[in-house]
Amino acid sequence: MAVNEASAAPWGMFGQDAAVAALQQALDSDRLAHAYLFTGPDGVGKGTLARRLVAALLCEAAPDARPCLECRACRRVEAGETPDVERIAIGGVCDEGGPAHRDHAADGSTRIRICQVRRLERVASLTPFQAPRRIFILDTADDLQREAAHALLKTLEEPPSSVLLILLATDVDELLPTVRSRCQELALRPMPDAALIAALTTEDGRLFTIDAAPSGLMLLLRLKPGDSDQEIAANLLAEGIEVQPLSTHYAGRRKEQGLLLSFAGFTERELQRAATKLIAGMKS
Repeated sequence: MAVNEASAAPWGMFGQDAAVAALQQALDSDRLAHAYLFTGPDGVGKGTLARRLVAALLCEAAPDARPCLECRACRRVEAGETPDVERIAIGGVCDEGGPAHRDHAADGSTRIRICQVRRLERVASLTPFQAPRRIFILDTADDLQREAAHALLKTLEEPPSSVLLILLATDVDELLPTVRSRCQELALRPMPDAALIAALTTEDGRLFTIDAAPSGLMLLLRLKPGDSDQEIAANLLAEGIEVQPLSTHYAGRRKEQGLLLSFAGFTERELQRAATKLIAGMKS
């Protein structure tokens, strides 16, 4: 699904109105914090909210600090192609130890290392290339080495005025209390089932409810010309969603081309994760 197709929801985000409203108010009043901590379970939208905040700051088309999600700047943010925005994660790059040490993607790292945070500190001191700020997204902050978390405190305590830090965390108990206290925290929560179903059944007009019985939710994914049903089915199966051709259930009754999706037996967290993929991440 294209990003601009989600524009009916605030910032193109479903189910996180309170968090979006808090950030919008900060932008409107020019009181954006230097560091934010977005918390919540996997798949709840922390990374998406971080990107949308960046888009709101850089959007070329919207005069009111609301991301249009269509201009060149917004599209580059979504594609991860903005030079002044950097994601810090396990296996990232650093400046230390020569070429063999600078990329931890292949060395089996299981945490965000202190050398990566030292690189963040160095880059944070540089003038932004294009944007008004250098923006760092730590994904996730609960993956920080203990030493790395202590090193990050220096930037959190004395941030350059041209830097915005966005920390994402699944388990806030893994964070140093001093790190957490120096960020403005926004808690993201899974959408209630009713809101989730509403989002799925209205977005882009492509999904509508077939059955919402206690055994689980079943949806029909209507395909558009040019959609690859095999590719979409493979992506859905990878998420553990049962997929069956429409004709096996509605042969002779419906003529739409589509796939029947079964969410039976999903926990709320699993349903949230799968639905988030459908709404925000996939072509379908």
